[in-house]
Amino acid sequence: MEIDALKHSGRTNTLYRYLPLAACLLLALGLRLLLWSGPLHQLANDEVEYATVARDLLAGRGWVFYESYPWLRAPLYNLFLAGSLWLADGDLHRAALPNIALSVGNVALSYQLALHMVGRRAALLAALLTAVLWTNVSFASLYMAETLFTFCFLAGLVVLCGAGRSNRGAGGMRAARSGLVVLCGAGRSNRGAGGMRAARSGRLLRPYLGARRVGARRVGAYIAAGLFLGLATLARSASLLFLPVVAIWIWLAVRDRAAASSRRTWRQATAPWVCAGAFFFTVCLTILPWTIRNYSAYDRIIPVETGLAYNLWAFSEPRESLEQINLTLAAIPNPAERSDYATARGLERLREDPAILARKLWPNWTYLTRIKPIEDRFVLESYYLDVRLPLFASALVLDDALYLLIALAGIAGLCLHRGTTRSMFALATPQALCALWLVYMAATMLLTHGEARYRHFFFPLLIPFAAWLLSRGAVRAAREPPRPREPPRPR
Repeated sequence: MEIDALKHSGRTNTLYRYLPLAACLLLALGLRLLLWSGPLHQLANDEVEYATVARDLLAGRGWVFYESYPWLRAPLYNLFLAGSLWLADGDLHRAALPNIALSVGNVALSYQLALHMVGRRAALLAALLTAVLWTNVSFASLYMAETLFTFCFLAGLVVLCGAGRSNRGAGGMRAARSGLVVLCGAGRSNRGAGGMRAARSGRLLRPYLGARRVGARRVGAYIAAGLFLGLATLARSASLLFLPVVAIWIWLAVRDRAAASSRRTWRQATAPWVCAGAFFFTVCLTILPWTIRNYSAYDRIIPVETGLAYNLWAFSEPRESLEQINLTLAAIPNPAERSDYATARGLERLREDPAILARKLWPNWTYLTRIKPIEDRFVLESYYLDVRLPLFASALVLDDALYLLIALAGIAGLCLHRGTTRSMFALATPQALCALWLVYMAATMLLTHGEARYRHFFFPLLIPFAAWLLSRGAVRAAREPPRPREPPRPR
């Protein structure tokens, strides 16, 4: 009876523990469905391209759209939207529902990532911020790749941080216990000398079997991380050049854990290479089918897309207008040759005037820092309609103001949070990986092309540390005793 009572108490505590997260998920779903429930919005920006390619795929025309488009796009969101249209019987409005489901899933993933990095209290606040941030709410109903990228990227980071936890964590303890129970039970089942020997052998094999299972689980986690980050790259190729950095980070993190162990074995010596290699091999294997398809279609190796070549020419102060650039590139049927031509023209312009790179910095920086006109019009029935006051107020508070809070608190929290190390400059920590990603993405946008919606790439890693700093300040304020009032001085 006592055991049953303890089990029931444990289930009740677990239920109450996850009730706040469930409330955040319901809030996220309600906000996204409320915005989606209006009339179908007018397609704008990249939505026209994505919807056209998705319908081509459903009609069996393949990727014919990119034979006359200025650049070849990463394929995953096109395939995702085609599948959503198929499920919705071609209804574009209902085809947004799978994207909304992914957006709600991002709330749970943000909670899990913050739980790994900064603790449970901050994780709940991170889930709440992800749920109400209006950028996430509005893009859930838009036919753009940002929500899918965020889902795959967050899933990869959650697996990475989970794999990076110590063997003494919950996963390691479960793996060790699972290897011990059978052996100990076998030893106790026999009362004689043979049973005693079996018990002793079970105790001797416990660490070996536990470590072996934990090691296999960790390699599997890095394989899963490689799969998710490979899919994220197939959704938005901005992460392509960052993948080798992640592999190096894995090598450093696993090496540091092995160096901290009291015993050194060949398994620990090879673990950094095995884990980093498993991750990188899985990433390459995930991207490889699309690369092979491009080679068979264009006789050239195109790993993911050719958007960088277009940006190099179109946003390096070209002498031609954007319309002329688009017409010139559309006349070249092969995307690989189109990419070569755009790259050559962009580099030619930069050689003529290298200061163009310096002049890019400030305009692109303003896209990342200024209070932006949120994509309010993107969710309207017509792009030229006036934005109503409730939508404007929601965007002003939950996007513009909240973005400023997340950006400032996130950067401060990232600098102040130490995690499990006292050094701010330790490379093999989740904080270091987050900082490297933020610097990498900021440099990419500043030197190539920036847009306000590219802040999507920063939010997944800024939100956990912003939540940590804000929750820490709230706890300190709650614990600080109120100051006693001074009695009035007699006149």
